[in-house]
Amino acid sequence: MVKSKAWNWDIVEGSHKNYWLEPAVESYYLIDRWLSRRKKDFLIWGACGLGRHTIQFAKAGFSTSGFDLSETSVSRTEEYAKKSGVEVDLKVGDMLNLPYKNQGFDCIYCRNVISHTDTNGMKKIVSELKRVLRKDEECYLTLGSKESWGFR
Repeated sequence: MVKSKAWNWDIVEGSHKNYWLEPAVESYYLIDRWLSRRKKDFLIWGACGLGRHTIQFAKAGFSTSGFDLSETSVSRTEEYAKKSGVEVDLKVGDMLNLPYKNQGFDCIYCRNVISHTDTNGMKKIVSELKRVLRKDEECYLTLGSKESWGFR
């Protein structure tokens, strides 16, 4: 299995930094969907990044948790949350071995993260995802590609 590796957020500078601060378009739909379905406990999966989705969901009223392998990511997101006046529960953690209890979340947002592994890693990640998601609840999951318009 491929060893997990944290993203180096210190290299994100200039105009690219703004991209990482703006929520992805599908997140607005998911907020409406999950609020209308009375979802409350939200997990941003392995990509706190600089906090764009973590803070967005917290501002919308979700009990928001998140993790990232990057300590820089977690600390920057904590700073952003403080400036935004929202409370979030953030941890440094690996998606191969989550720091959360079984069935702790109603909804999970996992955008372009789990594809950073091999087949065995993917199986472990899906197992972890199923473990922390409550029965019959929802996960939004995308797989990133270097060939996608979003990557370019």
